[in-house]
Amino acid sequence: MTKEEALHKLEFMRNAYQKLIDENVDDGRFVGTDVTGTWKADTPLNEVYREHVEALDMAISSMKKQEEEKWIPVAEKLPEDDCECRVSVKGLYADDYVSTCYWSKYRKRFEEWNEYSDCMILVPNVIAWKPIEDPYVEGK
Repeated sequence: MTKEEALHKLEFMRNAYQKLIDENVDDGRFVGTDVTGTWKADTPLNEVYREHVEALDMAISSMKKQEEEKWIPVAEKLPEDDCECRVSVKGLYADDYVSTCYWSKYRKRFEEWNEYSDCMILVPNVIAWKPIEDPYVEGK
């Protein structure tokens, strides 16, 4: 199974549980105990469903975040809009390196500021890129 198929199945399960909650299909009670000990007998089923939705939302969010943080080969895809991004550069005369630069949609190239010439210059040999992650937010 691919990650895309797994994500699709998780989203399907999440939506099925949410539909049960929205339609209040079964306002019964949980019978017995589950193997994790999370729910006790007589727990309202909608509470069990809500906890399933929350767990599935977390799993889906985590999988999507992993995909967003993955390097994207330039041969497969380039950024759609002007943006700042991280790039992996194949070194010409030195080791490969990672840098932050700017994707110019108009010029269709990765650029960086050169303080000596006081202008944007081409970053050659970019082999992969990824969006810049969001800054740290305390408490999240």
